[in-house]
Amino acid sequence: MTRWGSVLMLLGPTGCGLLYSVDGLSGSAESPSLDPPGETVPNDASRVDATRATLPGRHADGGGAWCLPASDTVFVHGTQGNDENEGTCENPVRSVTRANEIANSLGPIAIIRIAGGTDRALLLYTAQATGEVFPIRFTKGGLSVVGDGADLVSIRGSGNDGFDGECAVRTDANMAIEGINIRGMTDDGIRVSSGRLTLRQSSVTDSPGHGLEVAGGDVIITESALSRNGLGLVSNSYGIQIERSTIADSKGAGMFLYNEGYVVSRSTKYSRNGMSGIALAHNANLSSSGDIFEGNRDGLTMGDPANSGTGAEVTDSQFINHLLSGLSMSHMFRVKLRGCTIVGNKGNGINVGNPPYAGSFLDLGSAQDPGRNILQRASGGNAGAGVCNQSSLTVSASGNQFRNCPVGTSQACSGGVDIVGKVTASCL
Repeated sequence: MTRWGSVLMLLGPTGCGLLYSVDGLSGSAESPSLDPPGETVPNDASRVDATRATLPGRHADGGGAWCLPASDTVFVHGTQGNDENEGTCENPVRSVTRANEIANSLGPIAIIRIAGGTDRALLLYTAQATGEVFPIRFTKGGLSVVGDGADLVSIRGSGNDGFDGECAVRTDANMAIEGINIRGMTDDGIRVSSGRLTLRQSSVTDSPGHGLEVAGGDVIITESALSRNGLGLVSNSYGIQIERSTIADSKGAGMFLYNEGYVVSRSTKYSRNGMSGIALAHNANLSSSGDIFEGNRDGLTMGDPANSGTGAEVTDSQFINHLLSGLSMSHMFRVKLRGCTIVGNKGNGINVGNPPYAGSFLDLGSAQDPGRNILQRASGGNAGAGVCNQSSLTVSASGNQFRNCPVGTSQACSGGVDIVGKVTASCL
């Protein structure tokens, strides 16, 4: 754990747990820590909470909850502001671009407070409407950019950041974005190039490239939505924590991780994405608990023809109603499933393809650690097999329920499956 952003993932033999570190993101899958060594949380949550308006439109009279706190805060109003103003509550600026310039000269914990429209109307912050210059690049550590709500404040635009194409917003510091919709008009919505971005109660939508690209640093996503983007979220070698959020309706994968990218996903829904809900490649790893994968092409796909392979530990999650498989894996993979429901998929519930490389395993349970997974075939279940093992790999699968499987039914797929301790009849 010497490099911020590096990943170490250890999956033991079947039945063993999972240890990992993403520099400060270390520990067990059940209790990750996201504070990097020697750093403090960049945002004072109670102070940010105080900036939230209690009623939309109260900011229009220059008073009310919208004006708190007044110190180290730049106020932005897309229709009533003027970029010649100093950015106070009484005299807000008009553009987020100008507010960002002012915030760079403020104290170590600064806030940009962005107004939505009155009467709960959406207020757009664009090059045409408010004079924004894209990409808006946030470089100040400790900055919080807080809007009235993702349904009231929308930043829309694109500009070349000189790094990797065009985006609407680029972040280069430990900072937070809350209560804002962001849309990249020609490419990406948000690009994280360094530091840590905390995205709360926000949305990134309708960006033809990536909704959120993590090209450096780390990201924490809470109660937010990434929807109708080209790819929902892409991460190369960096850590993601996402909880109580949705990634939906992407043209490609909902989330794509590669080159040691690591995601801790909790109580998040991945739905109706054109490819996989989550796709892992090139040493990427996943810890999932309480997630729902529904209506994608595949729920989770993973496999790596090179390097040390992909890994996933998934507990109490659902893989339902996919066009193909609930989970699909090949080449080099290490997977442990506990307490998962895998039903209603038009292909196989779990598909194990060829060739499995040495060290690969699929752990669906052992006598000492029962799987508690439910795999249901046709008549409301998976149209194919519950588990289709096309490889030479022996799968451990004790303590599961394989439903709608009449005794004596066999599958066309080859390969061995250890079903000692399974709950129901003899097919997979």
